[in-house]
Amino acid sequence: MKSATILTLIILQYLEAVSSDELIGVSVIVNHGATIPSKFYPTDPFRSPYFWNKPLGELSIIGEQQTYELGKWLQKRYDRKLQFLTLHYNASQIFTFSEDRDPSLMSAECIMAGLYPPVGDEIWNYRINWRPTPVHSAPLFLDNAIGRGVGCPNYEKILKKVEHGRFFRQQNREDRALLKYLSLHTGEQFRNIGQIPALYNILKVEESHNFTLPNWTKSVYPNVLEKVMLDVSIFRTKNRELTRLSIGPILDKIQEQFDAIVTNSPNLGNLNMNLRKFKIYVANDTLIYDILHGLKASPIEIVPSGASLIFELWRPNSGMDYVKVSYRSSPKSNIPNQHLKMGGCKAVKCPYSSFNSTLTNLATSEPEWLQLCQTSENGTTSISNNVI
Repeated sequence: MKSATILTLIILQYLEAVSSDELIGVSVIVNHGATIPSKFYPTDPFRSPYFWNKPLGELSIIGEQQTYELGKWLQKRYDRKLQFLTLHYNASQIFTFSEDRDPSLMSAECIMAGLYPPVGDEIWNYRINWRPTPVHSAPLFLDNAIGRGVGCPNYEKILKKVEHGRFFRQQNREDRALLKYLSLHTGEQFRNIGQIPALYNILKVEESHNFTLPNWTKSVYPNVLEKVMLDVSIFRTKNRELTRLSIGPILDKIQEQFDAIVTNSPNLGNLNMNLRKFKIYVANDTLIYDILHGLKASPIEIVPSGASLIFELWRPNSGMDYVKVSYRSSPKSNIPNQHLKMGGCKAVKCPYSSFNSTLTNLATSEPEWLQLCQTSENGTTSISNNVI
């Protein structure tokens, strides 16, 4: 079954290669590369700094390699294959934005190093195959699109109520034995499933560094914990109000970019504006989960480090512009993209009018988002009961 799926994806990519349709816009959302754990559970045999070659919480060498490989894949696809980007860096074509956290900033730099190695007279030092390219960022307290560090009282109130509501209570009851098991073996008190993603990420990082995980993990890692991870990832987009507060700003950025391309806006490529035909956003897995759930994409799987979500805007010889959304679980070049279907658009080639309509329903401009953060959509500060 898996072989058949891979074969289908390869055939789709071949048909794309011989298609006469023109690629006119791209937005890529990237989960930063693997990091050194920022904390450990009390009984973790690898909690000593002795086991790690970098400070806690920083991008690991594995993460550097992952995101560098992603950059190389982007070059292969969008420069050599589709000739959408030029071989040389061109500031009017591409804009890279990272959340203001070290792992994301470093991942963005690695992506750009793979995407734009120095060529010809760009080589300024023959000892390093690298040339500087800009990565933009903003302080977290000003970034409501991908860093999401701007305070949002209404969002926090809704989330808090969700965590004490029926959804979480039911999940906690169903996973009571698991929580007890994890508490026993980790030395940490697991009171709810919201604590599980942090443990999963620790085990994932340690496994990627070829550490032998404790025997107790064999019965829960990875499959059991991954299922809970997916359960937890749903609650941040439980209804339209939460979804708009969570991913409305980033969807607004994508819509603004694609609208400018479709209408051939004079602002496109203007260096004083942030509109480009190719944009890269580097953040974290939470953002990708929220976008996938918010757009009702399928299928949804675990988002590993270095994964990317790609929105491509295409123009056919005749007919309407369309959008293809694909998910790339690994930066390795031999792993094919997985094409996704979104709610409200059952075809892989989603007509731009349908895609735009979906985004319009959820996208939130910065002034509107700031207003929604103070009040609910009905104009009051009350919290909707339908998220419970």
